Amino acid sequence: MEFYLGKMILSLNLQDYFTFVVLYTAEFLIILFFLLISAFSADYAEKYIFSLLKKKNLSARLNVCNSLKILANSFKLFFKEIIVPDKSVKIAFFLAPAILLISVLFIYSLIPYNTDFCVNKADSGLVSLISLILLFSFGITLGGISSNSNFSILGAMRHCVQLISFSVPMILTFMGVAVLSSSLSFPQIVISQAKYDILSWYIFPSFLGFVVFFIISSAIVNRSPYNFSNAKSELADGYKTEYSGVNLAIINLSEFSLFFIINMISVILFFGGFLSPFGVYVADWFSAGSFYYIILTVEQMFWLFAKTIFLIFFTLLIQTAFPRLKPVNLASFSWKYLIPVSIINILIVCVIKIVFGGFYV
Repeated sequence: MEFYLGKMILSLNLQDYFTFVVLYTAEFLIILFFLLISAFSADYAEKYIFSLLKKKNLSARLNVCNSLKILANSFKLFFKEIIVPDKSVKIAFFLAPAILLISVLFIYSLIPYNTDFCVNKADSGLVSLISLILLFSFGITLGGISSNSNFSILGAMRHCVQLISFSVPMILTFMGVAVLSSSLSFPQIVISQAKYDILSWYIFPSFLGFVVFFIISSAIVNRSPYNFSNAKSELADGYKTEYSGVNLAIINLSEFSLFFIINMISVILFFGGFLSPFGVYVADWFSAGSFYYIILTVEQMFWLFAKTIFLIFFTLLIQTAFPRLKPVNLASFSWKYLIPVSIINILIVCVIKIVFGGFYV
């Protein structure tokens, strides 16, 4: 079953090459729209929840004008002067923000937003995700080293240590999900959690895996208590200290978008993705047709984003409650705790798969 927008475009009977361009341009624009909205939502949620928990005045944040200030502060960077350090590696300095944005866009293309719409339905979606996260980390490292600044280089080196420490438990967590779903494809992982509604969600058999990935997700997006690469109290702004103008805007856009999308990936892997927790949809009341597909699409996207927003709220609570760890404790925490817990999670998942194989198919 194809995405409804794709059916509409194909029904126009255009030339093959023109249909290809129109279809993929439409999908790219939709992904870009999701990226911009998610970045704004994550930025606003962070400011609002931090103000709420720190008991600051909320009246200035609850009106439309002050909400639009977040957009204004972001868009004004596109019109500011781009300052390039004299001792920086110019090509790498400009290439790093592009790598960050491209990697995030490709991660968005892997996400199944509903039953039909997934731009990249790769059979090896989890492997592609790991590669893209590594590419994003490479962009951070490249940006910090190419700036040739002490703060930037130190932030990049910290991120390398962070990546080495957390990549192994992240892969082990994905292995647990792959065992349960017998697939590496994101759409198939979601569909495999639909058999018994909420009881089929992988949060139950792989709770330890969710806890590990929840901790790792904060490290991937450089959030407290693992924001070592851009700790403002120690490194000014870390790897992006020397960036300004449109380069800084692209980096901030990529960071906030990745923060949103990582929580969405947690929802897809452990909370049923776009599936309704009740197993029923309002669209079921209508007969199959154009209106049915539109209502079903809206409902499934609502559940996906609602679960993601709830998880983001919980993530921000953790960020506010816990201070940043010491860099010397980063590697030991991963190798002493996260990796053993990830291995235990795989053993539990394998036992559950063998004993209750018919339940998780």
